Amino acid sequence: MNKSYIKSISYALGIPIIVILIALFLPNKPIEGSLHYSIIDKIKLLENTTEPRIILVGGSNLSFGINSKEIQDKTGYNVVNTSIQGGYGMQFDISFVREHVRKNDIVILSPEYRNFYGSSVKGDKILFYVLFDTYPEAKKYISPLQWFYLSQFFPKYSIEKINGFFKHYLIPNQKIVENVVYLRESYNTYGDIDTHWDLKPSPFGSYKSPIGDFNSEAIELITNFEAECKAKGASFFITFPCLQKASYENMEPKIDLVYKKLKENHFKLLGYPKRYQVDDSLLFNTAYHLNKKGLDIRTSLLIEDFLNQQ
Repeated sequence: MNKSYIKSISYALGIPIIVILIALFLPNKPIEGSLHYSIIDKIKLLENTTEPRIILVGGSNLSFGINSKEIQDKTGYNVVNTSIQGGYGMQFDISFVREHVRKNDIVILSPEYRNFYGSSVKGDKILFYVLFDTYPEAKKYISPLQWFYLSQFFPKYSIEKINGFFKHYLIPNQKIVENVVYLRESYNTYGDIDTHWDLKPSPFGSYKSPIGDFNSEAIELITNFEAECKAKGASFFITFPCLQKASYENMEPKIDLVYKKLKENHFKLLGYPKRYQVDDSLLFNTAYHLNKKGLDIRTSLLIEDFLNQQ
């Protein structure tokens, strides 16, 4: 192998690595003030909220789909809604919560269905916004195997970040975050997004069935989390996300399999998937995000299912 060939290979490998390293240290201007910063506030809620507590864990089906104050008023438990974004994956959602679980806590997990298929449970590129931009301390929650999986997103994240950085300085005074429902300040003191409660819904479509085969790692992850909660003297339940009827029908065979697997593993379930299927009239801007009327209905169902277990 001649020297020129080795040199070419070095350049081919070296340039992408340099680009990635540069990107990791650049400020991510497009996401300033966005909901990705809310993890800081969620952790403070976990640290400072007093007992008795209900801790809600999941993706945006919860942040856009629950009225925690109503749960608190009806149950007497102080509620902490830790949910932020489904793209973080259930593994991360659980990882940053588990160390804050205390004796007598009620932990309720509400994962989006895609977490049970393919590798979605590990998260996607969006998780990098937290790990490298808004809360770098969160790297401690990522296992070596999860880092290996996430590494595929480094190039796309790096290019996107560099583009955003230069656009910020080349196009001064541009508005960084346009949608008021995706800001750090969109969350109330319980951790719910409530800025959309008085807004008109936005157009949205339906979701296709999750890609990939059923991933038993999701069940193993939940099993371990349940065991940790029980070891600390906390109670653990699983509820189901509200989902648009059309999307539910697209996913129904895979949702049925999720429900079957959860029952086979003897988790304490609050309700059943079809109970949380909703019409478009109850949705805000995605098949998982509820408007005020929809989240009030979902909150009532969850309270009823929870109290029936007591």
